[in-house]
Amino acid sequence: MNKLFLIILGVLFMSNVKKEKPIITFFNGKMRRRGCDGGGCGHFGASRDNGTRQHKGLDILCVVDSEVYSPFNGLVIDTVDAYGDGKYLGLNILEIDLNVNCKIMYFEPLSGLKGQIVEVGQLLGYCQNISAKYGAHVPPHLHIEIIKNGSKIDPEPYLF
Repeated sequence: MNKLFLIILGVLFMSNVKKEKPIITFFNGKMRRRGCDGGGCGHFGASRDNGTRQHKGLDILCVVDSEVYSPFNGLVIDTVDAYGDGKYLGLNILEIDLNVNCKIMYFEPLSGLKGQIVEVGQLLGYCQNISAKYGAHVPPHLHIEIIKNGSKIDPEPYLF
């Protein structure tokens, strides 16, 4: 067979292979979005504070102390302290190929990750109990933000 034909055939085959999306954490055996509850809704753009602001992330349900994995290959830029009180933490990961920053909040990161390269599926830490801050009407979850070109964008296409 002609080499050009084989190359084209290979490209067509590879473009039809479904790529697996990353799993950040499991809830009842799957990665699940936080829907709407007594604390509001977990999707990007959901109304907050009686409509005065919008939710700029996507919430993924988790079980307290469950494992949290990296959704991207990237460089851990910094730790995140969501409320500045040292209680609800996370990481900011720079994903170079997609040119995005990914902030994952409400989990206890493993020590020593800052400045390290992480890979998809690598253990980052353990889910915290955000319900302790907001009450039982808000289930434990991870808050995921994607920042591209300085703007927060919907994380959904990157994760599901």
